[in-house]
Amino acid sequence: MRIAAHIWDRCLFRFRIAMFTLRARQKSALLPPGEILRLDEMERSDRQALLKLAKVHGTVFKGTIDGRFAVCILGNKLARRLLGDFRSALKPVTIDVSRLFPGEFMRGMGGTTHKHYRAILTRGLSDTDLGKFEPSMRQMIKGHLEDFADSPTDPRQRFDDARRWAATLSEITSSMLIQVVLGAEPGSKLSRDLLGVYRDLGPNGVAWNVGDRQVAAYQDLRQRLRQTLTDAPVNGLIGMIASQEQGQGQIEETMLGNLIYMVETGRYDMRGLFRWISKYAAENPDWVERIASAPPQQSRTIAEAFVQEVLRLDQSERLMREVLEDIVFEGHFIPKGTLLRVCMWEAHKAEETFDDPFEFRPERFLNEQAFGEKFSPFGLDQHHCPFSVFSIKLASLFLTELASGFEISAEGGDPAVRGPYHWEPSLDFSVSLSRVKKA
Repeated sequence: MRIAAHIWDRCLFRFRIAMFTLRARQKSALLPPGEILRLDEMERSDRQALLKLAKVHGTVFKGTIDGRFAVCILGNKLARRLLGDFRSALKPVTIDVSRLFPGEFMRGMGGTTHKHYRAILTRGLSDTDLGKFEPSMRQMIKGHLEDFADSPTDPRQRFDDARRWAATLSEITSSMLIQVVLGAEPGSKLSRDLLGVYRDLGPNGVAWNVGDRQVAAYQDLRQRLRQTLTDAPVNGLIGMIASQEQGQGQIEETMLGNLIYMVETGRYDMRGLFRWISKYAAENPDWVERIASAPPQQSRTIAEAFVQEVLRLDQSERLMREVLEDIVFEGHFIPKGTLLRVCMWEAHKAEETFDDPFEFRPERFLNEQAFGEKFSPFGLDQHHCPFSVFSIKLASLFLTELASGFEISAEGGDPAVRGPYHWEPSLDFSVSLSRVKKA
């Protein structure tokens, strides 16, 4: 029965391709080149698979992803034009939060609704002073790293050490975002309470399919934050937005839901980024020493360049869009229902853009504009992450604290593996920390 079903699925898919081809001809266009290959499976076994296909077929080619007809776009300039020219026909693929709060997660919003909520968020971020959170954040980071360094390690139990390091980074990133976004200072009762509920919301990373567990945890978070906003003025982004938009500690339901889920998705993404940062720190002690020994402002600049190079090499990967209507782009017919993948990781490996693109060279970002046509780690269109600058600053804060107080070594991590949402160091990646003795 399985073989018969598989054959039937292949025949049905070929029929769909034939119909797409006829519709393309009616528009004097062609389907993108390429065989109907399982691109997601190819990529899992070879991270450079899409780069290799682009060398054969060009910067626009087809295949399947998760069993759906898919088109890949490689090149930031080309992708930005596609996303701009067909904005209304492309919907970001993101989490369905309809069981949690009215409206959508901001990543999936479109039109005037997206402009409205993005404007609120942007105003709130522009007036949020990250500097006033730094002392308590540094203390929190240092405390977690010291606890990790002081715990005994056993080379024979590398996977246990790897899990412990991931858990340490999860505590750090969650505490950072809870303070910046939700206003709870690390170590406070509110911060500890929120951390506990977030562990219930997504104990193993972001839950893509919202179930009863997520509904219960979300309602708990919502009620705690509503009560906190009612009791007294609140710091952080949530307090800034409440005072700017509603006053008297109130905040609109869709905006509150987006702030809660900004922390939920961000703490997982940043934990992955921090794992990569710690791997590159262990492999590049000269750069860590430069960060540790430089004056504060210069140290921050070097750390931010280091973080951006990590983003270029490993954490910035793809944008996913669903095509809502037939479009023709560069002579290519892209039918309604297509899964569109903008290949960010591959674009950042273009030799015409970056010399030695697979080499770790943070100096690329020391003396030039960070974001632009050739480097867009947080998006290319109106859905460009508004938290991008804060993300780099928080990651740099972690890195400077790591560099100034500890020596780091690492084992494992290669080859990288495709996790649920991102490429990650392999599961056996573990670190050892030792405190640096102050002169």
